[in-house]
Amino acid sequence: MDAAGRCSAAAWHGSSTDVDFAQKQFLDFMHGEVPNMKGQFGGSLSSHFDPKAVFKRVHSHALKMPKQYNREDIAELCRRARANLIAHSLLFEKSELLDKLSLDETAKESVKTELKSIVGSVTSNLYPWLEWKDIESAVKKFQSVDAAKEAGIILSVGKSYFPLAIHAIRTLREVLNCSLPIEIHHAGPELTTQMIEIFNTMANVSTIDLHDHFPENSHDNFVGFYSKPFALLASSFRKPIIMDADVLFLQDPARAILNASLSFHQHGQTFFRDRTLTNQFFESWFAYYPLMIARKFGYRVPSPAVRWFRALDEYPSLYALSSESRYLMARSHHEMESGVVALDKGRPDVLHALLLVCKLNSRVEREAVLAQYTNGDKETFWMAWELLRVPYKFNPGFSGMIGYSGGNMWLTKEHTCGQLVHADQDLQPLWWNGGILKDKFVSRRNVFPFEKYAIDSEGYMEGWDWTWKWSLKAEHAHVLWFGWTGQSACFRPRNVGKDLRDLSARQKEFTVRYTDMYFEILDWFDALLSKDKEEG
Repeated sequence: MDAAGRCSAAAWHGSSTDVDFAQKQFLDFMHGEVPNMKGQFGGSLSSHFDPKAVFKRVHSHALKMPKQYNREDIAELCRRARANLIAHSLLFEKSELLDKLSLDETAKESVKTELKSIVGSVTSNLYPWLEWKDIESAVKKFQSVDAAKEAGIILSVGKSYFPLAIHAIRTLREVLNCSLPIEIHHAGPELTTQMIEIFNTMANVSTIDLHDHFPENSHDNFVGFYSKPFALLASSFRKPIIMDADVLFLQDPARAILNASLSFHQHGQTFFRDRTLTNQFFESWFAYYPLMIARKFGYRVPSPAVRWFRALDEYPSLYALSSESRYLMARSHHEMESGVVALDKGRPDVLHALLLVCKLNSRVEREAVLAQYTNGDKETFWMAWELLRVPYKFNPGFSGMIGYSGGNMWLTKEHTCGQLVHADQDLQPLWWNGGILKDKFVSRRNVFPFEKYAIDSEGYMEGWDWTWKWSLKAEHAHVLWFGWTGQSACFRPRNVGKDLRDLSARQKEFTVRYTDMYFEILDWFDALLSKDKEEG
């Protein structure tokens, strides 16, 4: 890659003797790609591609893999996960491809026996906590779910987010008229017995304890947001939409995501982009301006996290190198926002990718490697899809802002300050995260006025800014070395006329109802705590 962060074909089209490249070539072939095909996802196939020779390379490597491996070696983990996907696909979904490998019947049966051995060994080794006998059993289970379990919403909730979860459920039911069943996932004592009873009394809401779905020796994986991939896996829904407890929708997610999302229909997943920012912006104010000057001259300085992922993903997909992606091109340290994720677990490649997300968020892998380079679980979703060479696509647009006009001595009225908003397929505001509070760590009653929104349609890094308020509450300071707190993110889109808009009357009505409902729930919850304290 050159100084501008651009990847040339020579930089990532490796030799077929490299097993990583060979695996990705064969997966591209399995996805129906051919050389010079337009709109391809992977793009690794040349006119000299020989499927039989490449299969021989990847299959031979899979057969020779020792059972044990170093769990801190993420490259080896992904190599094994790809071997598992190839073997499983040839056995169950793409068995007709065995005919293209010029195998006679005797050789074909021998290969099938070997593929079964690979799937059994790798699956039990990588995913010992898998609830089902094997991956194919899980696929069949999700493909045959009752209509009532076809789709639903998941919230992964702990005690501190209990009021927000109640708020989220009521906004979906009472304002948006969303009728999807809802599952509340928790890990053992993360919720009190009383909280669980309250959830279970709500219409079409049920609670799931992750400890009941995974063996005891895996329970240390379930910490905070790292539990979310496991909740997606444990959910009874074939098509779950997982949302953070502080997420609020402006549209019914059943219609806007399950019915209208092109990526969901094409690839069985809906991923939303995060802001376009580099991590140096947060790490050092002194480094920010030199980096911005470098960008003006066409130089993109990759962060340590980007350099790590480039080394891990030496042969990225064409999609990851396209203008629709930012991470590998050092255009942003942030790629994905996982406040809302939708999956179709009835698609085998999606289920394989989800299993890899779970593995990346397991305690050993995250503490040894991932925590150094990723902010929680959010980047591990698209990374797993990319590393496994499963086609994916991000929803249109980039994270923008919903809230109020930022006009003051620092910001223009073309800035919108508030919470991060994410758009639907048509670039209309769909959901935002952070709830209605200006700063949930400072005050539970200081709310945003919701008047306008700015959708970032271009991935415009220079449009982001901040408001700051001085506070002596150093224990809540977000930037401890300055002692500042209570900041709001603000955004000015490059194309103000196109991307900056007032909320409609209906959308404003929704935000008013959300605010009134929040204070009603907060008063109810405070009274509940007071009663428990008196009785306790």
